[in-house]
Amino acid sequence: MKIKEIHITKFGTIRDLDFKVEDNMNYLYGLNDEIKTVVMDFIIVMFYGTLNNYREDIREKYLPLDGTDISGSMVFEYKDDEYLLERVFNAVTYRKDSTTLTNKTKGTSEKLAYSDKPGEHLFRVTKEIFTRNAYVNQSDNLPATAKDYGHEMQKLLSNIISTSSETISVSDVAKRLNSYCDTENTESISYAMKEKRAEITELEDTLGQAVSIEKDKLDHQNHCNELYAKFNQQKRKLQKIKDTLDLQEMIKELEFIKESSENSEGSFKTTSDKYNKLVNSLKKTRILENRESFDKACENYKRIVKQKKLLDSEIQKKTTLSVDLGRYTPKGDNSSLQNVISLQSSIENTEETIRTLHIQVTEKKNEREQLKDKLAQAKEKVEHAERELMKQEEMSKNRIAAVESELHQSRHTVGTQVNNKSKNLVGAIILLAVLIALLIIFLTNIVAVVIIGLAIFTDLYAIIAKLGKEKKVAKFDRYDENALRERERKLRTIKNECSAERDSYVSSVAVAKNKYDEIKRKDNSLKKQLESLENEIKTSEENLKQFIANKEGSEKNISSPDPIFYQIRSEINDIERNIELHEQNIDELQKSIISVLSPVKEFSDFSEAEKFINDSIVLLDEYDKLSDKLSLLGNKEKSGMVAASNKIRAEQIREKISKMTGGKPMKKLTPDEYKSLQAMADTLEKENEKIREEYINEITNLKIRYNDSTCVANTEHRIHRLQRDSAQIEGYLNSVKLAISSYNDTLEEIHDRFAPEVAKRTSEILSEITKGKYASVSIKGGKLVVRDKDKNIIGFEKLSSTACNIIYFSLRLAVAEITSGNMDYPVILNDYYLRVSESKVAELLKFLKKYSEKNQVIIFSPTNRISSVALNEQISIDDVNLSSIT
Repeated sequence: MKIKEIHITKFGTIRDLDFKVEDNMNYLYGLNDEIKTVVMDFIIVMFYGTLNNYREDIREKYLPLDGTDISGSMVFEYKDDEYLLERVFNAVTYRKDSTTLTNKTKGTSEKLAYSDKPGEHLFRVTKEIFTRNAYVNQSDNLPATAKDYGHEMQKLLSNIISTSSETISVSDVAKRLNSYCDTENTESISYAMKEKRAEITELEDTLGQAVSIEKDKLDHQNHCNELYAKFNQQKRKLQKIKDTLDLQEMIKELEFIKESSENSEGSFKTTSDKYNKLVNSLKKTRILENRESFDKACENYKRIVKQKKLLDSEIQKKTTLSVDLGRYTPKGDNSSLQNVISLQSSIENTEETIRTLHIQVTEKKNEREQLKDKLAQAKEKVEHAERELMKQEEMSKNRIAAVESELHQSRHTVGTQVNNKSKNLVGAIILLAVLIALLIIFLTNIVAVVIIGLAIFTDLYAIIAKLGKEKKVAKFDRYDENALRERERKLRTIKNECSAERDSYVSSVAVAKNKYDEIKRKDNSLKKQLESLENEIKTSEENLKQFIANKEGSEKNISSPDPIFYQIRSEINDIERNIELHEQNIDELQKSIISVLSPVKEFSDFSEAEKFINDSIVLLDEYDKLSDKLSLLGNKEKSGMVAASNKIRAEQIREKISKMTGGKPMKKLTPDEYKSLQAMADTLEKENEKIREEYINEITNLKIRYNDSTCVANTEHRIHRLQRDSAQIEGYLNSVKLAISSYNDTLEEIHDRFAPEVAKRTSEILSEITKGKYASVSIKGGKLVVRDKDKNIIGFEKLSSTACNIIYFSLRLAVAEITSGNMDYPVILNDYYLRVSESKVAELLKFLKKYSEKNQVIIFSPTNRISSVALNEQISIDDVNLSSIT
């Protein structure tokens, strides 16, 4: 098989890489170590897909970053035919992968299924074989450090010669196969078979016990069935007696209706007398005046009767369970058992306390959650009130400032007018005085006197005119002064209003803050209560752990009782708690009755009140009946309606009696016979209730006791299944023993035929590469032996790492040749073996050149160093610079 062309469309980080490969020796360089590894992986992926040896899909490693599909094609030659392989790996699901294989020589094409592998389909070899024979690279199993390099290399070479795989050791395989037959190894097949057989023996013992338990269970079930049949029989008998009593009641009612219809007038007088006597009797007890209180006491008394019935039932259950408990209690010293019982009771009480505390914690948390909303609302109200207060203060400032501005302007106007009037008048008077002085001085001069006189006259006229004008303007001045005083009053009013508004807003803020503080205090109180409850829970949980630990310690000192013992003990504890609760309820109701009846009569204890209630109930029932009857008899219209109603009722009763007796006449019982029959019915009812309780207890014990018991059919089925599994495991064990025998025979054949052949071909290749320096390679005593041309043994530890790598390379080629059969694989390798001196590179290139005449050789390298060596040594190779085409 030879590779001709590689076309990578999208694979990892590579895009649109196309190159051709020649038939003989090829040297492809120019790609870094990472990219050349990707190209080498591309060849394997094209032939065998993206699943690795561990069934892990590695396509995600090579998916393009843009999320598109992996795609590419490859041209190769196989058995003289040229093929084109085209593949697309879907980025989402492998089910959408497409593979097309075209035989270009014959012109045929076929589409393979998404799960098909072209390498297996065409070459009939697996991915592991193809990789081992074609990719002769450095081993991945060598250590990273040089410390154990020689030892590990020797192991790999020995494994390859013995098993053709560097990872499979003869001794490891033998050890693994023999371990499957080791009965002491917990992972072996022999050990599993031994365990199965032991389990079968144990189940056979269990089956015997299960048969015995099944018999006991059947006897118990029969007893339960007998109780159930007896209960139904008693129930039918009781129903017949109740039917007879009902018939007697209907006969009495029929006689009463007949008696009422025959003489209504006499009945009215008789009823009236009875009614009056009964009223007089009831007045002495003050019941009628306090009927509401008495009715309330009667309701509570009914509750007491109901609670006492429940209490009696619980006590009966406790008695029955105590008897059962005695049957399951271990014999001997029961002090430890009593301690366990006491501790169990303490555990249950503590658990109940913890549950109650958790409920209280939940309630408190809910209250805090509710307060949280209220607190937020209160805080918001405080902030709103403060904002409103600030807004009001700002508005008040603006209003006062506006009024003050107007007031200031008025004051300024009035002051200016007064100053102007004063200045003008003073100036005129001064001028008059000056003119008079001048007149006196120039009195002898007639002209001067005339002029000064005119001036004085003019000034006096101006003064007089000014005074007259000021009188006219005085009205306007007084108006400005009034406006000034009005604005001063307005300012005071606004200040008072703003102050009152501010006080109102301040009060609102104070109220909101008080409300907020009150809610906050309540929240803090709830927080402290929560912390206290949580501390109590922690304390109770610690006590619970202590009780449990003490109980476990005490249980070690007693013989283990039947599991039903603890179930019965738990039921008794529950009943005791119920009894205590009923007794508390009865006590509270008795106190309530004595308190409610205090307006009617004072009682020293409840027994007196109980007797009074029972006697009074009879009287009041009679009173109510007589009142209704008297009311009907006194009203003729109603009396007629009652008579008609009685007639209809009598017909209904007769019809019902006829149905129940089948038309036969029914004898009326005497009072003694009726009481005897009633007593019989009560006795039967009590007996039936006991039978019912016994049946419930027995059926409960049956379910509890035999709930976890081993089923015979299931045990037999498990034994049959284990026997089948044991037979299957025995078959596996025989197969392993056969495999060991076959492996030993095959190993002998490998040592006799394959190992010498591999050693011989390895020696030839090694001698040719090293020019006879190392003549042969063989294995003796499980160790690799290397000899030089003089047949001297060279210790493996004395070999250099380069020599070890050459030996490894020779061995890999030899194994590939021997195991390849009729298929000539291409030799694909990186430049690891060529990273040595140029002389050793030349020796290896000469060998590979000669080897390429039969098998195609493809070398990948990041540099063109090998091309230079080949040119110097005049070795013809086909080299391609891949960096120039990417």
